Amino acid sequence: LQNSNVDYWMLGHIHKTSKVGKKARYCGSPYALDVNESGEHGVYLLDSEKGYWEETFISLCPYRFERCEVMVNDCASSEEIQTQMLRTAREQAASLEGDQDLFFRIVFTGDLNPSISITSIMQSINSGENSGFKEQNHMVYILDRAEDVTLPALDIDDLAKGSGPLALLAQMINDEKQIPKLIALFQQYNTESYSSSAFSKLDPNQLNQAEATIEVKKAALSLLRTMYSQQSEVNK
Repeated sequence: LQNSNVDYWMLGHIHKTSKVGKKARYCGSPYALDVNESGEHGVYLLDSEKGYWEETFISLCPYRFERCEVMVNDCASSEEIQTQMLRTAREQAASLEGDQDLFFRIVFTGDLNPSISITSIMQSINSGENSGFKEQNHMVYILDRAEDVTLPALDIDDLAKGSGPLALLAQMINDEKQIPKLIALFQQYNTESYSSSAFSKLDPNQLNQAEATIEVKKAALSLLRTMYSQQSEVNK
């Protein structure tokens, strides 16, 4: 496209607008057709009077879908998470220009107290008068299709006092004498992975001691959370 004799390309099919080089653009759809089509939607006015193609975006869609991330760390109850969600939604709405109706798809992140139900929170927020609220020039609505990517908040010290695989792993994470052994294993597996046919063409990435320590603890905590979640599901 860039090497063609065409002055400017306006491309279709893809619903999200984006620039392609210096003289091409996907114009996007004039209206959002799905909750995943975030951002403003409209049309572009092209003007060449100045000797170059000047783009002016004209918003047409009276509504706008957006992803709204809500961090739940340190929230001890459903009420606190609901308050945090509404506060985050209001702050994001206030940061957006225009006067479109906003539809937020909530994405819960962070460490979640295992006793709290995200499903119950969403049922509450989407009922009655909580279905929408005004923020500056926007009317804001919370979509009922929330995404839960939280991890269970764990008390490692408490888990380490117990017995079984969970307790053993928690004890290893808390034992500074065990960390060097885990780091040595991690670096060994990291080096060996580059010898496999799938990764042989990649440049080996050798981590220093500090980097390896961080990665080992992250991997151990991730495994601990997975084991905890699986055990919780079995015990239901």
